[in-house]
Amino acid sequence: MPRREDAALLLAEILRSQGRFDAASETLRELCPANEFELGLSLRATYFLRQCDRHGIASEICEGALACRAPPPAELLAVAGHVARESGNFAVARVRYLAALNAGIDLERHYVLSALAHTRRYTDAADPDLARCEAHFRNAAYSARSRGSVGFGVTKIRNNLGDYRSAARGLREANAMVHGAHPWDAVVWRRFVEARTHYHIAVTESASDEASCPCSWWAYRVPVPR
Repeated sequence: MPRREDAALLLAEILRSQGRFDAASETLRELCPANEFELGLSLRATYFLRQCDRHGIASEICEGALACRAPPPAELLAVAGHVARESGNFAVARVRYLAALNAGIDLERHYVLSALAHTRRYTDAADPDLARCEAHFRNAAYSARSRGSVGFGVTKIRNNLGDYRSAARGLREANAMVHGAHPWDAVVWRRFVEARTHYHIAVTESASDEASCPCSWWAYRVPVPR
């Protein structure tokens, strides 16, 4: 396995393009500790592994990178939270997200509040998660995209609490914010779907030695507590 980051990442990309997801993931599993879990490398590797639906290895890399740093960087905590949530490990995800917030995560770039809202089922209207999300949702100092993202979290919490009227109103507002920032383009979407479909077919035809799902690199199946 190449120790050089550029060579190893290129090898992993080639293996993934051949549908060899396990081999690609093992390449990064060996690369990160060999490079002392360098932060940028660990983040890139984790993103790659999430695309490959290899969350177990992604978690190993996150934990290794976190253990190397005190205090751990906010972005690394947020990514570790995503890996845990996508794996259905909601308790760990909450711990990571709250730590990222306490570490001052950039909420314009990382939509941690919305992710936090999807780590538990809410039964108490006084839950501090709701107050924190509502405050961000109403704060005009943040971008429409950031506020809209949190609005979906507010909607989820309100729905859990049985406040369906507020949930519906919040959903309409959040959708309006997101659509205003990123208008829907049906042509671009169709091109994206066609490109992904053609990739899926090509990889499926070439993947004969692994039982991996070739399409999992672009579509996560994320468990969500109701």
